[in-house]
Amino acid sequence: MASIINGITTLAVLCLVTGATEMRMTDVVQRQVRSLSFPENSDMGLFFALAVPLDDPSSTMSVALFFEAEYDLPTNLTEIEFAGDEGGFRRNAGRQRRRTIDRTIIYAMLESKFESLGYPGRQCLLRSICETKRRAVHVDNGLLGDLLRIILAPSSSTFEEDFRQEYIDAENVKETEECLRIYSSCELNIYDFITFQEP
Repeated sequence: MASIINGITTLAVLCLVTGATEMRMTDVVQRQVRSLSFPENSDMGLFFALAVPLDDPSSTMSVALFFEAEYDLPTNLTEIEFAGDEGGFRRNAGRQRRRTIDRTIIYAMLESKFESLGYPGRQCLLRSICETKRRAVHVDNGLLGDLLRIILAPSSSTFEEDFRQEYIDAENVKETEECLRIYSSCELNIYDFITFQEP
């Protein structure tokens, strides 16, 4: 008899627990979906730095390369749009995009810098482009040589639509002496301030 009472009690408790669980599950299903949102203009950045020591017995020097990625975070669900079959997400068209730095912008900054030093900006930039092609700026000249060759050689990248033909013409001048003659209004030679290894 006691075992029957224990069985009935256990069955009653199980029914009560099951009923309570079903009620709680119904409440949970009817609850609004929660999502994560961030304050206005929030962004997330990933930063990575790689330092490479240089072989110089007299001092401790290194070259550091920095990589950074920045992502805008959504402030509500309407800012995230599914890109359909392509997968992933795309930014809402209402958000302002940052302009990437291209060669035209870099050249405008260099011209401005030459002018701030009292030199004719455009002429000095064209002379620098011309002389870069003629100089021994090879792999042996390290990071600085590579940077100068990349920045001051218009042919090293695809051209933008508003890219000036005069930059390309400056790169195609035949001799270093011609660079000085053609761009004589610029007395500045950037290579006078830089020491390079001669091949």
